[in-house]
Amino acid sequence: MEEEGGDFQLFSRPSAARTSTSSSASVGNPSSLSPPSAKKRLKKKKGATKRKQVEKEVIAEKSDHSDGDESDEAADSFEELGLAPWIIDALKEIELTKPTLVQSKCIPPTLEGRSVLASSPTGSGKTLSFALPILSHLSKDPFGIFALVLTPSRELAIQINEQFEAVGAAMNLRHEVVIGGVDIVKQAMKLAARPHVVVATPGRLCDFIKESIGNERELFSRVKYLVLDEADRLLEPGFAAELGPIVEALPEKRITLAYSATITPQLEKMKEMGKNPPFYFNSTPMLYTTPKSLREEMIVCPAKVKDLYLVHTLVSEADDLIESEDKMNGGLIIFTSKCFTAALLCLMLRKLEFNTVVLHSYLSQRDRIINLNKFRGKKADILVATDVASRGLDIPTVRLVVNYDMPRWPKDYVHRVGRTARAGRDGRAISLVTQYDVELVKEVEAITEKKLQELEVEEKMVLTLFNKITKAKQASKIELIDSGLDEKIAERKKRYGKNREGNAENRTDESSAKGKKRRKKHAAH
Repeated sequence: MEEEGGDFQLFSRPSAARTSTSSSASVGNPSSLSPPSAKKRLKKKKGATKRKQVEKEVIAEKSDHSDGDESDEAADSFEELGLAPWIIDALKEIELTKPTLVQSKCIPPTLEGRSVLASSPTGSGKTLSFALPILSHLSKDPFGIFALVLTPSRELAIQINEQFEAVGAAMNLRHEVVIGGVDIVKQAMKLAARPHVVVATPGRLCDFIKESIGNERELFSRVKYLVLDEADRLLEPGFAAELGPIVEALPEKRITLAYSATITPQLEKMKEMGKNPPFYFNSTPMLYTTPKSLREEMIVCPAKVKDLYLVHTLVSEADDLIESEDKMNGGLIIFTSKCFTAALLCLMLRKLEFNTVVLHSYLSQRDRIINLNKFRGKKADILVATDVASRGLDIPTVRLVVNYDMPRWPKDYVHRVGRTARAGRDGRAISLVTQYDVELVKEVEAITEKKLQELEVEEKMVLTLFNKITKAKQASKIELIDSGLDEKIAERKKRYGKNREGNAENRTDESSAKGKKRRKKHAAH
């Protein structure tokens, strides 16, 4: 498969003959957005923007089909899927007895030795779809390194590793995480011990392989499984240059498992590549689908007073969740587009006596883990985060997602709001829409075929918060500048370009294309 910055074949393992049936999903007319407060400030654009052109191409590629059994029902039990008996027992210990649809459809072909390309909504159990057959196969002939799992963010890598650990403890599974922000020498020593499963972000692992730290090429020469988690993101140009050397270090005869919440046109093409195309499963009727149990709303507000509307939203919409006797109802995530904004909002909300933690790429790896664990453990009610937290993270207690900044791309909106309403639970997403966000909302509505419901907010009530919030924000900004965060951001922009902060957040894994010096200098970021 050819990529910008790399040329490599993902699906290369010989597999059983493939039969398929397919049907296309039609796309209706995009819904529109015309809030009175925004209409006055915007002129209708002539022609399609580059983003619109891309999304139109994406929409044209929508499909809903899969190989094999076309039943849309999940199996009644894990016993039906052919997994090793010890795995069934391990699943019962963590109170898992019935597989989800994606697990029911994808585990059997994986056990048969087929590569898999699968799409399933957020919170549908994709991680166990690849982890369980890998562990079942590994237990028959254990050796290291047996499986390599690649994922775009550090937090996802840690989460996936924890799921392997939960199920694999019964077989004394050896597993390691290879990510940036952690001592590279210690990681090299752990890899040299040949763990059964390695979960990695592409940047750090690419460094190991390119620089032959610990002879990683030989270590990965017997890998049986390559997993691409959040495959749509990993196959974007930003990761292609790093995936190439990694794939080249792996044996050609292997099983490749690619999972994503969305099937992009690029992933669609992959299912026909190679001598033996992978088993293909797609349970999302549309390219970008938000959960059915999710209520999606927006508050239209002027950009200059967006902070006021945010705090008003938290006070009026979140108190009953945070203070509920049933703590399963708690948990709020606020998404921003920039690191500085996330850090600023976190400090401001703390000064306003909200129990808040933050997650962005300038935090040390230690602080990222601590803050995420505080939120997961309900020791913090609110997580303010950039898109580093928008993909894959499974925090069942999230009931409300707030988009403080509308994401630049509609697919990022889908991933953000997918942090709530997971596994059939109810959830809510509120987006703060300014006069500059109208086109972004139109694109979200077009690609999801859902209209965001506008919430009416009484402006007089919001403005009563002006003095208190302004003072808290000013004090927070001074504190943040004194911490030197703005200088770190300026340095990154100077080094990588003025849009680098946003790109780094989406990428989330700091690779070191220029070698050890740069990696050592920025490891703490």
